[in-house]
Amino acid sequence: MRIDRTPSWLVLVGLVVVLAAWDARADCCGAAFGSTSICGDGTSSNGGCCGYGPCNIFCCNCDGGCRQAQNLQQCDAACQGQRGTCMSGCDLTCGEGAADDCEICYAACNVSEGNCEQQCQQRFPSTATEAKATPPAPSKASPSPKSQLLVVHRFALVDKDRNGAISRGEFDAFVKDPSQAKCGGPARFEQLDANKDGQLTLDEVDSSGATYLREHQKEALASAQKLKPYLASLLKMLGAPKQQPSKK
Repeated sequence: MRIDRTPSWLVLVGLVVVLAAWDARADCCGAAFGSTSICGDGTSSNGGCCGYGPCNIFCCNCDGGCRQAQNLQQCDAACQGQRGTCMSGCDLTCGEGAADDCEICYAACNVSEGNCEQQCQQRFPSTATEAKATPPAPSKASPSPKSQLLVVHRFALVDKDRNGAISRGEFDAFVKDPSQAKCGGPARFEQLDANKDGQLTLDEVDSSGATYLREHQKEALASAQKLKPYLASLLKMLGAPKQQPSKK
């Protein structure tokens, strides 16, 4: 009996298609392919985040927002970089299938680049000489509710033993995972561990995420059913009073 499975290269191509549709309003500036990732302005993430300024360890709440293409040249460079990442993925994974699977994988990368460049033409219709793009100055704007909730969810994913804090071992595993968007290496742990107790609380990782969890308990608990028990215990650890249902 033959069991069909989705080739791993197909998953990679799907991620490239998503990355090609980069949204300038994204709240977190993570790179989808680790050290080989290309940011929205065509520059490399260098294994880090794609923000203009500093970000938290999850590449969220970046000062100045995410790096985005400011003209057609930068947009096309991002598309070409994404195609290169896609092709590298085919080189690594197409050996799992037949030769025709490899050919399909490479063809899909070319199609993705074509779709990406078409989107660039729509975003920047003018082909005239463009002024040099100037990135926005880093700002200290308040994080959006979406980015704050993402911080809470990512904290939960790193806290593997679900004890409400990130241990040194959990942090190191997160830093070494190439699939995770992150800012900083192992030394960042000591910088964040304010009370030097060998673990990171949500307040130490990102106080805005902890504040969001305290002030928007209902929304946070409803955001992910599988995380509901963990978030409830995290709220107790944060000393947050239980919110009373609003009276109609």
